[in-house]
Amino acid sequence: MAPSTYYDTKTRAPSARAADEVLGPALVALWEDNYRVYGRASCGKPPAALATTSAATRSRG
Repeated sequence: MAPSTYYDTKTRAPSARAADEVLGPALVALWEDNYRVYGRASCGKPPAALATTSAATRSRG
């Protein structure tokens, strides 16, 4: 293997599948902690965005 190929491979970001394996259990835990209420769209948002959205919805009445 050429040295440039070795170092390029070593510094490359993880693939999407590798990232999914790391984030998958964390997202499932978040979903279960929220009593399986929120779907995929809401679980991807940070907690501050969820709080702002729910407060705005409640204030509209």
